[in-house]
Amino acid sequence: MNLNPVDYQNLLKNLLPQGAAWNKETDSVLSALLLGIADECARLNSRTMALVEEVDPRTTSELLEDWERVCGLPDNCMGELAETTELRRLDVVAKLNATGGATV
Repeated sequence: MNLNPVDYQNLLKNLLPQGAAWNKETDSVLSALLLGIADECARLNSRTMALVEEVDPRTTSELLEDWERVCGLPDNCMGELAETTELRRLDVVAKLNATGGATV
């Protein structure tokens, strides 16, 4: 679930103690500070959700080169590196799912 900075700001405000020293009004300095912290929380959440896509070789884009390196692609059996990202993903998945014991 992706939360926006205002959602995080509200969560942070709810963690603060009760009392007059903690001005939780929208235009307060404390709210501005919490919004700055909330921006980073939202950014980290977004990157974390993107990482979920990257750990699956069928949906990866940023880590495709790493997947290819781990799989030893391109190799002599599969030939040259595919031209499109989708074909490269398919090559990685094929390599990960390959069975057999053929050796040089």
